[in-house]
This record gives sequence, C-alpha cells and structure tokens, in this order.
Amino acid sequence: MKKKEQRNELDTSFLEIIFHLKNDINTMYGIGEYKNEEIVPQQLTHYNLIKNNTIADSILDYYYSPTSRWIEDKAWEAIIDSGYYGIRKRAFDPYAFKKFGAFHYRNDLLTKLCTKGWTGKMPFINKNQEINTFSDLSPYFKEYANGFKEGFDNFEKNCITPFLPMFSDKDDYSLKVFDFLTKKVLFEHDWTNNHSGFATKDSIISLVESKLHGKKQGEFYRAWSIVFSNNYLFKHLFTEIVSSSQQNEALPPPPISIEIKPTIDSDAANQFFNILKGYFEPKQHTELQTILEKGINVNQKLIFKGNANQLTDAFKKLYHARLLTGCQKKDLQKWIVDNFQFFNKKKGAVDFKAKTVEKSIAGNEYRCENPIIKITNGVIERA
Repeated sequence: MKKKEQRNELDTSFLEIIFHLKNDINTMYGIGEYKNEEIVPQQLTHYNLIKNNTIADSILDYYYSPTSRWIEDKAWEAIIDSGYYGIRKRAFDPYAFKKFGAFHYRNDLLTKLCTKGWTGKMPFINKNQEINTFSDLSPYFKEYANGFKEGFDNFEKNCITPFLPMFSDKDDYSLKVFDFLTKKVLFEHDWTNNHSGFATKDSIISLVESKLHGKKQGEFYRAWSIVFSNNYLFKHLFTEIVSSSQQNEALPPPPISIEIKPTIDSDAANQFFNILKGYFEPKQHTELQTILEKGINVNQKLIFKGNANQLTDAFKKLYHARLLTGCQKKDLQKWIVDNFQFFNKKKGAVDFKAKTVEKSIAGNEYRCENPIIKITNGVIERA
C-alpha cells in the first residue's frame, strides 16, 4: 500500500498545544481529557504542593531551572498584562500538559511536537498513518500514560528502597531522592536537560520506548512530590547545587537550545554499520558504530575508503527513506563534513568539501554511479 503524501499543515489542536507549551504558564488538559482519568492524587500534584506548602527558594530554583530561561521579554510583558504577579523565572510550570492522567514535561513535549519544524516531517504512528492531527498521537499518549503510572506508583520500590543501607534513616532516604533528581547520565537521565525527539523504529514511533519514557517522567514527578512534601529534609541539599547559578543571575540568560543531530533508527543503524564498516579501518569501527547510533561528533575524523559520493549517497538514501531523522539536510551535510574524510590515492585522507556535500545531499548533482546500499521496504541492503 503506497503511503499517502504528508499534508503541509498540522491541525488546529496540534498547533494550539504547541502555542500553549511556548507561551502559557498554566497546565493544560489534552484534547478529550476526562476528569476521572487521574494518576496523581490531587494533594500530590506539584501545583497543589507548591501552593499549600512553604518551599525553599533553592528547591524551587532547581525545579524551575529547565524553564527559567524560556520566557522572552515580549512574552513576559504579555504574561504580566494578563494579571500574573509571580516571579519570572518560575512562571512556566515544567509539567505543563496533562493527557490520560499523565503529566508531560514542557521542554520534552514541545521538542517532540515540533519535530516537523526541526526535520521537515513527522514520524508515523503506525505503518500506514502519518501524524498530521493531534488525535493521531493518541496511541503514544496512552502508552506514555501507562508508563507514567507505573513510574509514579513504584518510584520508591524501584528507585529508592533497593539502594538504602540496612539500617537507613530519613537522611539516607532524602539523599537517595536528591541523588535521583540531580544525577546526570548522558542520554538517559538529567532533570535539567530532560527532552528528546520521538523514539522511532523504521520511522514509526516506538510505543515500547514511549512507555519507558512515560515511566521515567512518572518517577521524576513522584520524586518532586516527595521533595515538595518534605521541605525541611531537602532544603540544605538543594542550597549548594543552585548557589553557583544564583551568583550569576546578573548575567544575561542563554537562550534555550534544542540539540539537532542525525538520529538513525536503531535497527537501521545496525544494518548500515554492518555494510559500512568494510569501508573503514577496523580500529575505527567502534567509533563509527557509536556515531551512527548516537549522532555525536568524533574527536578525530573517520576515513572512508571509497569514493566520496558513495558515503554521501548512502546518508541521502537513509534520509529520504525516513530512517535518519532528528535534523534537516543542512545539519546532515555539516555533520558529514565534521566527522568524515575520504581516501584519495594521491593525496591520502581528504576532507569533504561543504559545497560538494550540499550538492550531493540536497540536489541531484554528483549522482553516485556505484552506490553501496539500497533500501527496500525500510531494510538496508548492499547495492
């Protein structure tokens, strides 16, 4: 069955949610939300806990840190005109959206919904259905909610209790909760950098990964509920971690940046690596596999032992087959130039030229007469 052409515009509800995440200070309920779909008891929602308890500034500063730099001057003026009298850096609730009872982290959901803006296209929700309307995302939101409930309900059982010493006390407990909220594990766990695009497999949103992501957010949400309920246990712990940022408050805040990098579907990355590794020295295979899986940059460029346009043609095919997402063509072109060289018999290792890569990726010039891959029904094979 031939996939239909993607529409140019997202529906009104979709754009409304994006506008809310960028501009509104309050939590918004998802389209079709029902009041009986509750996961978090009302007394444990962050809104009620912050409203009804005395919370230390150090705790609130760390909680709001991901969104504290979000508001531009013009947007802040509009918020003030609407009657808001709060503190600017705490105006945007980190959990700004709720669907099927599960709260969504503002920065993360905005990153996902703006995928079309970053890459020019949205992923599929199933094999034959692209995402054009907000309701198309219902399967994602349902699996996320299942994971969120699991994470929220079992946070202490899974993340705290197994790691306490035998004769633990309240200080041991609070330290473990604090560690959960402040530790940083690259690509896996970081409250202050807690956003990513949709996890996909064959350009289709992975519902398994969606549930795992919801579980992680449920755990974060529960951890903060514990902190807000026990201010006296956590106040001194957060004071030190925010002190350095408080000393620099007079400096202009840097704008929020969302990392743009090539992201290859996990199965596709493995298929591609198995073909591509034959064109690189064995000592570079580990680093090659890493950058294909994570889209990161290498310290020393990898040398492709083939014709330059064979490599650019391969990446171009991945992009057009929707197996490579997370960036626009211009970002992919720069990534290739920054991370690869090709081998010339006379000159040795030669850098890719930006203009040549642009013509190969973005246009039909420098057509590859001897391609190294072909893609059939989402499967990468040797050409």
